[in-house]
Amino acid sequence: MTNESCIFCKILSRRSYAEIVAETDDCIALVPSNMAAKGHLLLIPKQHCETIFDTPDDILASIMSFAKKLSLNLQDGADVSGVNLLHASGHSAQQSIQHFHIHLLPRFEHDGLNAWPNLPGSREKLEVIHEFT
Repeated sequence: MTNESCIFCKILSRRSYAEIVAETDDCIALVPSNMAAKGHLLLIPKQHCETIFDTPDDILASIMSFAKKLSLNLQDGADVSGVNLLHASGHSAQQSIQHFHIHLLPRFEHDGLNAWPNLPGSREKLEVIHEFT
């Protein structure tokens, strides 16, 4: 299933260009046009899903497995010592493209990159979390 107005769906159908560096049956990895760090990749499921809320569990599992394989490849081939996986789902989370995706940022010792947001902190808990089974 694709969405005709979605840039990622256009890339997946090869109607728009992107530098695709890896592909599985379910996912692609591409170099974003505005890389945030050396080796930055976007991991995108081939099935159009907008957020984590509507992405099927099997697709989530596939994309995380893909992230691990790419991370291990980077560790072995580029001396990557860590990775950050970044994701935003929904307008309030600042999702910029309405197609589920994960940013993979390779990390290198002493790269000076701070990919962890400086959040104000909170002691407020959501009771619904304690009800999860």
